[in-house]
Amino acid sequence: MIDILRTIMDNYLVFIIIFIALIMFIFGNRLRGVLGELKSSNVLNKLPSEYKKYNDIMLYSDNKTHQIDNVVISKYGIFVIEMKNYQGKVVGNEFGDNWTQYIGSKKNKFYNPIKQNYGHMRCLSDILNLNMNYFIPVIVFSNETEIDCDTDYVINLKDLVEYILKHKRVMNIDVDRISEILEDNNITDRNTRNSHVKELKKNVSKDEELANKKICPKCGHKMIVKDDKYLKCTSCKYTKDL
Repeated sequence: MIDILRTIMDNYLVFIIIFIALIMFIFGNRLRGVLGELKSSNVLNKLPSEYKKYNDIMLYSDNKTHQIDNVVISKYGIFVIEMKNYQGKVVGNEFGDNWTQYIGSKKNKFYNPIKQNYGHMRCLSDILNLNMNYFIPVIVFSNETEIDCDTDYVINLKDLVEYILKHKRVMNIDVDRISEILEDNNITDRNTRNSHVKELKKNVSKDEELANKKICPKCGHKMIVKDDKYLKCTSCKYTKDL
């Protein structure tokens, strides 16, 4: 009887391990993203109560939706935070279209988060009817990430609160009014949010298809092979690894 129970338990544990591995394989990137957003939210709770904190905001502007990881509203400015829960080393600069993540010998290209976050700030500027000068961008990577970027607002999670608190120039911001507008415009409908994710995936697939045909998905010009390692646009700075 004991041997039977032991066999059942062993098989049960194997099933659990396989199930967890399968979930991570299918939803790994999304789970890491959600965990990153939760980590940043927990860290932001260390800010004084005068700072209004919002997580996972979705807004509609310029005929499309924008999903923003975190927004912090204060009299010192509106901090627009893009969280990347990446591992390994990340290399990038303010003006490049793509950044690169290195994990051992593997590398992965991803869209410049500074440009991604700029789109979020433009959206907030339109909805809140505020000049862009009121917004402070922050790009946050997990503490496990080694960052190679010379921009001071690209930081690790452990430095987030300190970075926000060092801004002490008081701006003419009605925190309560801005918070109310943001809450009124936040899209909470699940169907709309799911459509946003599907649209992003569709755009990524479309970009891949064009690049594979050696057509730049950014500007439409021809792409050429460089060093047998990557495709490079003949007009703009867009690249794609082979």
